[in-house]
Parts: sequence; C-alpha cells; structure tokens
Amino acid sequence: MALYDGFFDAVPDEKTGEYDRAYHAGSFTDYFEQIIGSGVCIHNNPDSFKVRLEGGAAVVSPGYLFIRGYWLKNDGDHTVPLSGAETWAIVARLNLGQRMIDIEALSMAQAYPDSLVLALVNGEAGTVEDTRHNTDVCGIVDSAGALSIKVEWAVNYIDNEI
Repeated sequence: MALYDGFFDAVPDEKTGEYDRAYHAGSFTDYFEQIIGSGVCIHNNPDSFKVRLEGGAAVVSPGYLFIRGYWLKNDGDHTVPLSGAETWAIVARLNLGQRMIDIEALSMAQAYPDSLVLALVNGEAGTVEDTRHNTDVCGIVDSAGALSIKVEWAVNYIDNEI
C-alpha cells in the first residue's frame, strides 16, 4: 500500500540541481478525473458544444468539455465537414497517441471509446439529435459553483415553501 499527495512546490537539491518533486500530465488528469469526470461543462453556457447544421456541415458551439481528466476548450464555432446522407455521430475523441482531443464526424457503425458523442446528425433528413445530456454516450459536467447555487436554492425552497 502506498500513499500519494500533491501538488506541492518542487524544491531544487543544491548539490544536483534536480527537483525533489516532478509532476507530469497524468498527475493532473488523474486528479481532475476524480473531481470532474467526463462530459460537457454547461455552467454559464448551456449551449456548450451544442451541434447545429449549416450548409452541409456540423457546427459545434464554443464551450468546455472534459474526457478522463483531459480538457478541451472551443473558443469559437468549429466546423466539421459532412459528406453523404448517412447518419453521423459528432464526437469529441481523446487521442492519447497524438496527445489531443479532436472533434470529428464518425459513422454510426464505429465504436466510441474515449469519446463523447455530442450529437447524432441525420444527413438525409437534415436533423440533429442533441446527445449531450445522454449519460450513456456523453453527459454533462456541472461546476461546483453551479452546485452551490442549486443547494442554496433548495435550502431556500425548503425553508420558504415547505
């Protein structure tokens, strides 16, 4: 059994110049995964990563999301080209080999490991099914600030209404 702690400032060893603590990305992603989990962050932005169709392409709205402790910020409309009239899954996919999260259109037949399915786009019908709130394929991350507001509302409701 071992105990782990962190994050503390590293102190250099005067003899070797090496630091006594070294953190890597995994130290932080493990931490964030325990607190935040995976999903689209909608606090202060209910349209975070919402998908719409424009001119035969899927357009993903600005926002934040987290996958296994890794994060992606989209600071403007992001266009994902679509081809054909099939149904597409618009996903945010964690790619550890390339060290990135990308947004792409995948066919419905493909599996989605380490991905959040943001929407299903039916090219033939021209429709978009928002799947951000579906915890089976995506999910929502609500911030601690939003949680405290909800708790305060609930306490006030109980005190004043019940």
